[in-house]
Amino acid sequence: MKICPNCGSSMDEETNFCTKCGTDLRNVAPSVQGNEAAPEANLAAQEEPVQENATPEQTATDVQNRPATTRAEAKQQSITASQLTNAAANQLSNAANYAKENFNFDAANMWQWFVNSWKHPFADQEAERWYGWVTLLVEDFLLGLGLYIFEQRSARGFDSTWNSNVANSTSGATFSVVFEMIIFLALIELCWIFACFISYKVIYNKKRDLLDLTNHIVQTSNLNAIFVVIYFLSMMFTSTTGGVLPILMLVLIEIFFSKAITVSLLGDNGEAHDKFYGYILFLAIQGITTLILIMVIGSSVISQIKSYLGSSFWSMFK
Repeated sequence: MKICPNCGSSMDEETNFCTKCGTDLRNVAPSVQGNEAAPEANLAAQEEPVQENATPEQTATDVQNRPATTRAEAKQQSITASQLTNAAANQLSNAANYAKENFNFDAANMWQWFVNSWKHPFADQEAERWYGWVTLLVEDFLLGLGLYIFEQRSARGFDSTWNSNVANSTSGATFSVVFEMIIFLALIELCWIFACFISYKVIYNKKRDLLDLTNHIVQTSNLNAIFVVIYFLSMMFTSTTGGVLPILMLVLIEIFFSKAITVSLLGDNGEAHDKFYGYILFLAIQGITTLILIMVIGSSVISQIKSYLGSSFWSMFK
């Protein structure tokens, strides 16, 4: 057996280099007691006590006297930890860059998008991919909030006339109805846009990005943003008995949105299948999904309305 003079490991007589630390063993003479000496050397190295309160000079000396394998392992661990730290930093940097590139909000750019869409509703224009859905959700929120404000104004007017407590007793029920109405509107819009997405693929035999399609539909119907603002202001400030203007705005919003979907679906050239049958498919998907939503959410809304009417009735006598 050969004993490595550097790390004390036992090697076969034919070994020319230490398999532990790489030391040249060609000039090392074989040792008969190698099998016993090596374990003793390793055991002594493992059981060597750590000196407490060691001076910097002693610490440096101990580090230099450590076996090469221990120093190599410590260096490898340091490199691994550094690599993990760099990888984590790169991941955070990539996430920040992705958020900056894909969710960069610029009010001026979005306002310019609105202005361009009012001037040229059907023209293609550069815009953030999320403009369309943010616009729809804000419009749905304003529609619901306007209804809630109008109901509370009407209830307070009724209370002041009849000395009742309708406004306070129905506030919670009204909020629930309005919240479910906002969810219902958002889901209806999603189903209609999805129906357009499927039908577009059938008509033109090509897939269009769903967010880009949503942007195109919303920019085509972006006059709805003006109608929603007029509706909201009328629900806040007009007489509680003068509900013609808000109803007119709601009708215009529905017409413009549905026609924008139709134009976005049938307005392109290069169809692979007849547009008539593609439009029939769109109407079928639109009708089925709308019916399902009415059955699922409509029952809950009707229950809330019944609760609201019951609360209003009993509050008149309190």
